[in-house]
Amino acid sequence: MRTWLICTLILSCTFSLFAREPKPENIVVLANKNLPKSRAIAEYYMQMRNIPKENLIELDTALSEEVSWKEFVDTVFNPLLATLVEQKWIEAHDANNFDLEGRINLIPFGHKIDFLVVCKGIPLKIAQDQEILDKENEGEKDIWDDEFEVNYAAVDSELALLAYPDAQSIGYIENPLFRNKSPSDDITQKIILVARLDGPSETAIKRIIDNAIIAEQTGLQGRAYIDLGPSGPDRRGNRLLEVTAAYIDELGFDLAIDYSEGELIGPDDRFDAPAIYFGCWTKNMAGPIAEDEFLFPPGAIGVHLHSTSAQTLHSHTDGWVGPLVAHGITATLGNVYEPEINLSYRIDLLLEALAAGHTLGEAAFYALPVLSWQGVLIGDPLYRPFKVDLKEQLQEVNRHPTWLGQYAVIRKMRLLEEVGLLSEAVQEGKNYLAKFNGLALALLTAKMQVLEGDPLDEVLKTLAFTQELAYIDPEEQVLASDIAKFYASLDAINQAIRLYIILVEQSQVPKNRLEFILPDAMRIAWRHGEALLATKWADQLSKL
Repeated sequence: MRTWLICTLILSCTFSLFAREPKPENIVVLANKNLPKSRAIAEYYMQMRNIPKENLIELDTALSEEVSWKEFVDTVFNPLLATLVEQKWIEAHDANNFDLEGRINLIPFGHKIDFLVVCKGIPLKIAQDQEILDKENEGEKDIWDDEFEVNYAAVDSELALLAYPDAQSIGYIENPLFRNKSPSDDITQKIILVARLDGPSETAIKRIIDNAIIAEQTGLQGRAYIDLGPSGPDRRGNRLLEVTAAYIDELGFDLAIDYSEGELIGPDDRFDAPAIYFGCWTKNMAGPIAEDEFLFPPGAIGVHLHSTSAQTLHSHTDGWVGPLVAHGITATLGNVYEPEINLSYRIDLLLEALAAGHTLGEAAFYALPVLSWQGVLIGDPLYRPFKVDLKEQLQEVNRHPTWLGQYAVIRKMRLLEEVGLLSEAVQEGKNYLAKFNGLALALLTAKMQVLEGDPLDEVLKTLAFTQELAYIDPEEQVLASDIAKFYASLDAINQAIRLYIILVEQSQVPKNRLEFILPDAMRIAWRHGEALLATKWADQLSKL
C-alpha cells in the first residue's frame, strides 16, 4: 500500500496545460508534395492515429533541410497559413498587407488545431538573412544582445506562431506556455503546438509512430541513464541533468549516472533497456548507443544537450537527433542552430509534464522557454509514456511476463526499498523470477537479499539460471559481467568463472568490451587456481 501511496504522490501533481483533451480530428498533418515518402509517412501516421484524411495539407516546397527566409515564407508559411484560414483551422481577418519578412499579415482570433505534425520533406531550418535583419533593426538599437540579434531559426518554431500577431523574426519570442500549468484560452489560442516526424529513413520514422502506440499500451519500461558531460567552467548542462536525475529517481526507475570525465557512457558501462537517456556536451553520438545493432526499447525518451544536436535529421551519424531516431528512439528534442542553454528545452520540465500524464506535444511546449528560435520536437505529439501507471503495468506483466516487464518490477522494488519495505521488495523480485528469468531483476533481487541477511544458498538460488545460459545478448553483456563480479564478492568463484566462460567464449563480445571484461575474469581465475584458463584469457587479451 505504501508503494502506491508514493506513486500517487509523485503523479498527483498533475496540472491542466490545455482546456481540452487533444483529439485526432484536431490534428493537421503537413507533407511535401515533391517527396513521395513525405506523403507516405503522413498517411501512415494518420492511419495509425485515426486522423481524418482531409486533415492532410501538402505543400510545394524545397527538399533541402535549410531554406532562405524567402523560400520559407513563399513556399511554407504563406501557403500554409492561407490554407489553414480557408479551411477554418485558424480564425482571422486579413490585414491586406505583408510584414518585413513577406508573411501575410492577419489579425488572428484563435485556432482549433491541437497539433500540427510536420513530416519529413518539409524544410527543417531557416538560414540567416542579413537584409531582413537590417530592416528589422532600423531605428531600434541595442534591443538584443549580439548573440540573439539573429533570424536563423527552426521552421517548426516559426510555425508555432502562425496564429500569433506581429511576430518578428529577429531574436526570440517568450513562450507563454513555458512552465504555465493553467494557461488562459487567450494564450493557448495564440500558440500552435508543432511536432515533427522526421529522421534518416522512412523505416525509422514509422518506427517512432509504432513504438509510441506500443509504449502507450504497456507503459514506459526500462532503465534510466544520465550521462554527465566533462567538467568545465559552464556546468549548466550538468546541473540540469542532476535535477532531472533526482526526479527520475523519485519516479522509481533504476537509474545509472555516469560521472566519469570521459565524454560518453562507455563499452564497460551497463546500457540495457534504456527507456530514458539524457546526456550533454558531446557533438556526435558514440559509445554503446551508436553500435550498429543497438535499438532503444519501445517508447524510449532520449535527449542529448548540444548546441546543434538537430543541425540535420537525415544523417545516421552526425549530431544526435538523427542518430537517435535511427537507433529507435520514440521521442527526442534538439536545436537546429546554437540556442544558448537557458533558451533550450528544460528536460526536467519535459519529464515533469510527461510523468503527470500529458502528451509529448504538450510536455515539450511546457518545457520550452522561447519560440521563433532553435528548438525542434521529434516524435508523435499524442504519445503518452505514462498513460499506463505502474500498478497497471505490474498487473499486465505478471499475467504476461516479458523481458522488459522485469524493469517494471524493479521500479516497484526500488519504491518499496525507499520506504523500508526491503523484504517485500525481495519477494516481488522472487515472484517474477519464478515466471521469467531476467538478469537485471535477478541481480537486484540478490543484492537486496544480501542486505536482508538471507543465507548464501538462497542468494545463489536466485541467480542459478545464469549458470545455464547458452549465450548473452550484447545489450546484457556488461550486466552479466556485473553478475560475475557479484558472484566473486560472495566467494562463489565457480559460478563467477562459469559466467565469464559463457561471456568470453560463447557470446561474441565486441573487442572494445572484452578489453574491460577479460582483466576481471583473469584476476578471479588466477586467484583461485585456474591458471590455464587465466593464461588463455591473458593471451586472448594480448591479441585484441
